[in-house]
Amino acid sequence: MRINYIHILIIVIIIIGGGVLGSSQVGLFDTSRSVQPSRLDDKADVYSIADIRGSFNLAEIEQYYQVPPEAIIEAFSLDKNTSPTVFQLKDLKEIYQPVEIEGEMYEVETDTVKVFVSLYSGIPYVSEETSYLPGHAVEYLINEDKLTV
Repeated sequence: MRINYIHILIIVIIIIGGGVLGSSQVGLFDTSRSVQPSRLDDKADVYSIADIRGSFNLAEIEQYYQVPPEAIIEAFSLDKNTSPTVFQLKDLKEIYQPVEIEGEMYEVETDTVKVFVSLYSGIPYVSEETSYLPGHAVEYLINEDKLTV
């Protein structure tokens, strides 16, 4: 009995497909991306700020952290017509140029928004990076009584 190439191809597809299917059924193989951040400790309605990613948009920040998109738009001097469902946090890096302060370079990026969200919401977050908040953001937090001088 001779085995044709088509038979080998079918066997390979069955083995690979079965392996992927079997491992996904037991939880070893997952290609889905979970947007939802992890919950903070045992509090069911508080999410970890450390889980904020550059792919988050302003509407997701509002959904999980109760920070209105208008707060971020105003604090970071974004265009008033900025769409909360389209604008992603990673886009801040394109808007703001790096700033040198006391010999160190600082960039306004996702970690900057994490610090802002922490100060605005009161949810604790300790940055692993040295952060810089733009003056507009600091003024906004002070005006909203979220930050004291």
